[in-house]
Amino acid sequence: MNQKATKNMSEEENKMIKKWIYLMLAADNNSSIKGKVRITKEFFLITKQLAPEVFKAAQFYPYHFGPYSTRFAVCVNELIKSNHINILYKSGDYHYELSKKGLVEAKKYLKTIPKKEKQVIDDIKKKSKSQSLKSMLKEIYEKYPKYTVRSVIKADLDTKKVNLDSVEKVDDNSGFVSSDMKHERDIVLKGEAAKRFLEIISK
Repeated sequence: MNQKATKNMSEEENKMIKKWIYLMLAADNNSSIKGKVRITKEFFLITKQLAPEVFKAAQFYPYHFGPYSTRFAVCVNELIKSNHINILYKSGDYHYELSKKGLVEAKKYLKTIPKKEKQVIDDIKKKSKSQSLKSMLKEIYEKYPKYTVRSVIKADLDTKKVNLDSVEKVDDNSGFVSSDMKHERDIVLKGEAAKRFLEIISK
């Protein structure tokens, strides 16, 4: 994890980033977002288009699968630990969604932005949900090439070589959950259970 980036994050920057995490997750009727890579890229696209000050605060940088933000990852983990975001394990993948507590908070922020911005967030989230991860990444790579310089899959995106089944695995110490863990049934991790789980996988 980029310790310097998180150490220097102000309380105001933390609050701004979390506000837009709430807005993103509340969009499209509070639908869940599948996987670490997808939720990160959705936040990148939304703040890049609608909230330049938040985008700047997040300090996105090129990483293994395109734009990545350690500050964003830290804020997501804090919201999981405070029981504002639930982690759902469904059919072999991890999904992120607002808890009831998180939705209450999100509704406060939804009142502060114009309807046009709400629609843009909805549209980005719906489009992401309808796309394969490969398709989503290809679009981002083409539109924002400067964030691809450290990509481990850039050269293979136009071929059948790349296996995106493993993309959701943890590739740093951000604390995002890894989808290589297998369970016999769908589960929901929240509150203290989610907190303990994050502590275990972050070691």
